[in-house]
Amino acid sequence: MFLTVLILGSSNPKHKIDMYLQSLIDELCTLWNDDILTYGMLSGWMTTGTLGYPKCMEQTKAFTIKNYGAVCYFDCHRQFLPLDHPYRRNKKAFKKRVVETSPAPPHISSLEIWNRVAHFPLCHELPQEKEHEQEQEKDIPGFGCTHNWKKHSIFWRFIYWKT
Repeated sequence: MFLTVLILGSSNPKHKIDMYLQSLIDELCTLWNDDILTYGMLSGWMTTGTLGYPKCMEQTKAFTIKNYGAVCYFDCHRQFLPLDHPYRRNKKAFKKRVVETSPAPPHISSLEIWNRVAHFPLCHELPQEKEHEQEQEKDIPGFGCTHNWKKHSIFWRFIYWKT
C-alpha cells in the first residue's frame, strides 16, 4: 500500500524507488546504530539490567553497585582492547585492583542468534492481558539470568535476516 502510493506519482518507479525509501532507511540506520534503547526495541534484546549490553550478551562484565542496587557497565569496555593494551593492566583508573585479562566476548553469528530466539514469540503474539512489559518478561524462561531476549524481532521475517 505504502509503495503503491509512492509509485503512482513517479514516471519510472524502478529507477526512483531508492529515492523514496532513502529517508526510511536513514531513520532505521540512525535508530539501529546510534540509539541503544531503540536497538532493544528493534532487535528484541532488552537493553536494561545486568545483561543489557547486546555485544556481551550473557558474558557481561556488568555489576551491581553495593548500597544502590544500580547496574553498572563501567569497566566492561576494557575487554575489547588488545590483550597487550596498557589500560588492561591499569589498577587505579578503572575498577580498583582489577586487571582485565579476558578476551572480548566472541562474535555470535546471525544463525546462532536465530537459534536462540526462534522459539520466542513475536511482539503481537505476547499475551495482551499483561499490563506491564516486566510481567511479560517473567513468563520467558531464563530472562535476565541467561539471556535478555523478550521476543524475536519481526525483522526475522526478511528472508536475508539470518545471513
